[in-house]
Amino acid sequence: MNQKGLWVDIYADIKKQINKLSNVKSGNALLYVMAGLAKTSMKLDDCFIINENGSICESISSNVFIVKNGCMYTAPLTEGCVDGIMRRQILKIATANKVLTFEMPLTINSLMNGDEVFLTSSIRGIRWVGQYKTKFYTNKMSVFFTEKLNELTLNKTTV
Repeated sequence: MNQKGLWVDIYADIKKQINKLSNVKSGNALLYVMAGLAKTSMKLDDCFIINENGSICESISSNVFIVKNGCMYTAPLTEGCVDGIMRRQILKIATANKVLTFEMPLTINSLMNGDEVFLTSSIRGIRWVGQYKTKFYTNKMSVFFTEKLNELTLNKTTV
């Protein structure tokens, strides 16, 4: 897991369309390339992607989770986020550990009121967000999920 929290902002120049292909990572990467260019020009670590409804659906290469008062929130697949393997795994671990989880549209208000934000992907694992604009976050839940994923990995390799 990253030692220093990521610095992120929203990429809103192009909105992600919600359709039958939204949940699939495909070769059509123009939106992500443009968001990546914006990220680089703003000297950020990542950017959130906005869907056609104005909700946060994912980041450039990850699913987004927001934690508030011990409850976890993530965008539902109907918001156009990628149906990621790591997203599914985090939701399973949350259920197994009785972490109250809600799949609902994520807004800028959700970001500003959250205690923690973390990103998940199969390639990069769990990365915690340290700052969005003037809001700073903790990383307690991301540490918890990283530990649980490591336990699962150890148990699978020793069985």
